[in-house]
Amino acid sequence: MPTGHLLTVTGSQEPSDEGRRIAYDFGLESARSRVHLVISNATGIDRHALYGAWEGRCESVVVFDSPLPHGGWSIPSAILLTPFGDTRVDARFRAVSAAALCGALGEATVVIEAPRHGTSLEVARAALDGGREVFVHVGGTRGGALCEGSRTLAQEGASVISSYDEVAALLGWSGPGMV
Repeated sequence: MPTGHLLTVTGSQEPSDEGRRIAYDFGLESARSRVHLVISNATGIDRHALYGAWEGRCESVVVFDSPLPHGGWSIPSAILLTPFGDTRVDARFRAVSAAALCGALGEATVVIEAPRHGTSLEVARAALDGGREVFVHVGGTRGGALCEGSRTLAQEGASVISSYDEVAALLGWSGPGMV
């Protein structure tokens, strides 16, 4: 496992172009501060945050909701985890379990864009259940169905942030390489 801070980033599997950009930038900025991301293997927000962390040359933790792939994941700076070795386990159970693991591993969770239904809210709920901070990116509070879950989290008291630097300041993480 990486040493240093772990930050979970989650969001829609079908984000807006702005959401993709925010996720990438968030991953890049956290990597530059040597903060390791915890994400799922989902496409969308998670994958774009991973690409940013990869560009920033910082190892990430990727949680799969299925057995680990034998090929196709050539990102050298990622630790791959899964609680499942068998695909006979119900897919919804696997998705919720992997979401809970993502929320539990990070010291805090950032939701970038989340619809009302989906595993992003499961990740946030797992983080909250574990006593961890949950942040919502301001880009996820605008109108539309794509952001209903994010807006709900903000209405329930999650701090609304606009950058990695704000998250680091709120968590008391200062300077690069806080190992």
